[in-house]
Amino acid sequence: MKLRRRIVVFIATPTHGNLGDQAIVYAQQAFFDRMGLGDSVFQITREQYYSTAERLAEIIRKTDLIVVDGGGNIGTLWPVENDKMIDIISRFKGNPIVVFPETAFFEASDEGDRTLQEVKRVYSAHSNLCISCRDEETFRLLKWAAPQARVMLMPDIVLSLNHASGKSPRKEVALLCLREDKEAVIEKQVRSVIAEAICHANLEIREISTVQAHLQPITRRTRDGAVKQILDDFRSASLVVTDRLHGLIFSAVTGTPCVVLDNVSGKVSAGYKWLEEIPNIFFCSKSDDIKLLVRAAVTQGPRRYSVDRRTDYYKMLQCEIERMLLG
Repeated sequence: MKLRRRIVVFIATPTHGNLGDQAIVYAQQAFFDRMGLGDSVFQITREQYYSTAERLAEIIRKTDLIVVDGGGNIGTLWPVENDKMIDIISRFKGNPIVVFPETAFFEASDEGDRTLQEVKRVYSAHSNLCISCRDEETFRLLKWAAPQARVMLMPDIVLSLNHASGKSPRKEVALLCLREDKEAVIEKQVRSVIAEAICHANLEIREISTVQAHLQPITRRTRDGAVKQILDDFRSASLVVTDRLHGLIFSAVTGTPCVVLDNVSGKVSAGYKWLEEIPNIFFCSKSDDIKLLVRAAVTQGPRRYSVDRRTDYYKMLQCEIERMLLG
């Protein structure tokens, strides 16, 4: 802080083993690196934030930019994450805050209504807030909840990575990357159909998860290696079948053929809309289509990913960040 007029604070960054969340922070850092601001970024982990939040609010200057990680953090699906967002936005009311691309989901219940009203109360009270949204429903909700904020529609920030494709040899392996948590909607018989379709494609099945159990927290120092490893795993496969948003995204940026199914909140199908032009990625809305789509994806083979069609969205975010830093 003594060396720089302003700093960029990534606040409450994850240390858990969800590599989708870790890839988001990795891509955010790369985003600021490309802006020439990488050396101004200071990261505060979630644990550090919760233990020192009041002190941090005193130390961080009102001109410093607060960055909140993207993800599926707004609403009732993951209440702890929503509470974290509420706390940050209300605690740093005097700072410019940028929220990287988010998905919101509010259940149709009294609790969902109460949570949405609380989000509206806190977000609308902040005078210098920029929120990025990964889908049109989130965009519509947050435009209503925070009418004074700069609300933008854009892809997940991991799709801004343009260097993940490579020439690593592909193995005759299909990665099965399916959820086992409350976001999962795929029934047991559908999993059997998927396995049968993969066998017909003469590929070996390997189950993989984008959530890993780590004995040690993932830190800024170890994050790059963890993200690069999961990208290498996807890059080495001939096919991915997934119902995880970042399973889809990791497939896209590594050029790996993919058949994608939706999750309970619909964020996967919303994420696919940003990638519809990629010929080796197929969205499966009916289990009867799985065999056909697996065959089509394998036939298409690997493709090199390009961020070009998404560049204008990220430039819009860059311009807003520059405005907030200069304001």
